[in-house]
Formats: sequence, C-alpha cells, structure tokens
Amino acid sequence: MEILLLFWLMMGALASWIASQKGRSGVEGFVLGVLFGPLGVIVEAVLPSPISLPPAPRVHSQAAAGAAPPLSDDEIERMRRREIERAKLLARQMELLRENEEQAFAYRREVYRRLARSCRYLLLLAWSSVRYFLLFGWFRDIPDWLQAIALGLVFAIPGIILLILLFRGT
Repeated sequence: MEILLLFWLMMGALASWIASQKGRSGVEGFVLGVLFGPLGVIVEAVLPSPISLPPAPRVHSQAAAGAAPPLSDDEIERMRRREIERAKLLARQMELLRENEEQAFAYRREVYRRLARSCRYLLLLAWSSVRYFLLFGWFRDIPDWLQAIALGLVFAIPGIILLILLFRGT
C-alpha cells in the first residue's frame, strides 16, 4: 500500500516538474499526476505550453511629440469616404452572414424533421418486432441463451440503423 502511495506521489512530482518546464502551473501538473498517475504524466507532457504574447513594440510617433503636421480638408474627406465604404462593406457582410444562417437553419430543420420521421419508423419497427415475439411466442421453444440473443437483436438492430442514419452525413 505504501509503495502504491509513493508511486502516485512520484507521478505527481514528475508531472509537476514537466509542467514547470513547459511554463505551466506546477500545482496543475501535481494534481494531474496524483489523480491519474502515469496517464496524468502523459497528459501533462502532451499539453501545449501556454501562449505568451511578445510585448507590444513602443511606437515613437511625431504626434506624441507634438510635431505632427495638421491634416488637410482633402485628406479628412478621403478618410471619411474610406470609413463609409468600410461600413457599407461590413453591413453587406453581415447581411450575407444572416442569409447564410437562415439557410443553415432551414437545412438543419429539414434534417431533424427527416431524422424524427426515421426515428418514428424505427420505433414502429422495433415495437412491431417485439409484439411479434410476444404475441406468437415461438421463441419460447428455443434455448434460453438463444432467446436472449434473439431479443437483443430485435432491440439492437433498429438502434444500429438509427446510428447509421445519424452519422451517415459526417
């Protein structure tokens, strides 16, 4: 028992060391190592290092020093027109996105409607199969182990067909 406890603590220490070498929290590594043992060590080794952004470069502009030349009226008008064009383009993009979302919603609604219809047919098939088994009782004449297999197949086949229909498009 003590050896097992020592092993799990060693896994926690190893995962903590790996985490600190990768720039992650050592406590996170220790917890993963202690809770999941060797699997926690592997997970900590596979986890990516946190992304560190480089510091933003300092820009020394003439505007900060107060030496920027004033903008002419033509430059201001060009900038205004450019911003108006950008706003129109953004509005058009948003309109196209809205149209695509509506089309995607209609497509998903149709897929779910067809899926619901397929589920109804599969449930009807399963129920009629069970009724066939229960009404006629012919399966009582076969051995018990074969009864279990037959009933399992009666319930499993519609479920398998449903899974095939669900994941057919993916």
